[in-house]
Amino acid sequence: MNSEPRDTTDEAREVQLAAYRAMTPAQRVVVAFQLSNDMRQVTVEGIRRRHPGLDSDGVHHELLQILHGPEVAAELMAMNRGRPR
Repeated sequence: MNSEPRDTTDEAREVQLAAYRAMTPAQRVVVAFQLSNDMRQVTVEGIRRRHPGLDSDGVHHELLQILHGPEVAAELMAMNRGRPR
């Protein structure tokens, strides 16, 4: 599998990599968490657009299915029934 981005020029990718390399490990961790949170939000918005009738539990269940698969999502939802989120 090729992990080279298809929407970025080689020059832009090199600039981005140089910026990451110049960061401290702690700064890179912060960026990784921000990117992860951003992608989670994009995914949640996609779920809401595809399934406008879902309540927050339904959206959460769909997200868990995407992230972990249907079996794990069902187990996690069962474990959390009745618990406040």
